[in-house]
Amino acid sequence: MKGLGLREEVLLEAGLLVKREESKNLIPRFRGRLLFPIHDLRSRVVAFSGRVLGDGEPKYLNSPESPVFHKGKLLYNLHVAKHAMRKAERAILVEGQFDVLRVTLAGLEEVVAPLGTGLTEDQAALLQRHTSHVILLYDSDDPGLRATFRAGDELLRHKLRVSVATLPEGEDPDTIVERKGIAALEEALKDSVDVLERKIQILERKGFFGTLPGRRRALDRLLPTIRAAVDPITRELYISRVAEAAGIRKDVLERETGNEKRDTASAPTYPVSRVPFPEMPNSAEKSLLLLMLSGEPWRSRVKDAVDSEEFEFEPYRLIFESLVDDAPDRLDETAARAYEALQAEGLTDEQATPDIVFERSVNRLEARRLDREIDRINRSIPFATDDEKAKLATEKLRLAAERNAKRPTYGIIQSARRKGAPGS
Repeated sequence: MKGLGLREEVLLEAGLLVKREESKNLIPRFRGRLLFPIHDLRSRVVAFSGRVLGDGEPKYLNSPESPVFHKGKLLYNLHVAKHAMRKAERAILVEGQFDVLRVTLAGLEEVVAPLGTGLTEDQAALLQRHTSHVILLYDSDDPGLRATFRAGDELLRHKLRVSVATLPEGEDPDTIVERKGIAALEEALKDSVDVLERKIQILERKGFFGTLPGRRRALDRLLPTIRAAVDPITRELYISRVAEAAGIRKDVLERETGNEKRDTASAPTYPVSRVPFPEMPNSAEKSLLLLMLSGEPWRSRVKDAVDSEEFEFEPYRLIFESLVDDAPDRLDETAARAYEALQAEGLTDEQATPDIVFERSVNRLEARRLDREIDRINRSIPFATDDEKAKLATEKLRLAAERNAKRPTYGIIQSARRKGAPGS
């Protein structure tokens, strides 16, 4: 670069050099890494992604944001794949650069990948410009499934048809092509199913629909995908399918999803990451993340005690999942800023030991989940048959007793809120 006459200031701004904190020395950012050039839609190299050679962290390192590079607004290989997408009438979305290269070299050119983060609104909009159908080809482990369904919901918000291709356990697109050839991958793509149907398959396999509490938790996982479906026909089909799978009346499910009042011409609802930076709530969720950031054994204890679905504040949920998967580099911009703020804050509750903070926070999340189930039962009772009402009433009493055990002062707090007490 210097031989081409570029000044160090320009190389710093482009992210090719980085300044050491402890000294003024400048070093190559991507030293000892295998580089993947990142192109914009006009095929110009605007950044790099570097894969470490040997041991080291992070495994992948992207160029920093710059005047020419915003990682949430580009997709790896789109400058090539966009032409193949139109011809194939589909896009194949994979997780990483090696997956893209292996599949492309095998003969399928309509393949792209996000740049180390969850799929963003801008990336979904890019895909919408070039295709109407996206097949998600992520790993089939738990982190891969979480990423699959988050990406699926984002794509549904842009009126895209979304399918999920399932690979054999332990395989990813790179390895299956290397070991078994392109025919095995094409078979998986041919057998892809709708993203909602894939969710239902997983929930059925885990036995969620066998019990009343399980059906309620299954609905909690399916409702976000129904609500994400902007296309009115897709949304109607999703409601009918979930009503059938969960054994719930369709009109009740329509009220739960707000489908009765939905204006199909309105703009879609986007996730919290669209706002500049939301105020971070001081909550049980935050306390649990601070415990995880303090290291072991708290990271493992929190991971075993709660599920990511219990995190209502989206940046906190993404941070929790990144800590579980040991992949903080996958965070989007909003969650990354929240992560940095939590790191800077640390545990500051001097009036309680970590054990008390842990127990209190876990109980609050569990009480909140139980409260949501009770509220939904209350809304379902008026539309149930007499036999169903008796079962729902029994279930409600059981949940209320369990909730009050988790939060002994719950009744007092709720009473104060109903009366409009100061500070409630």
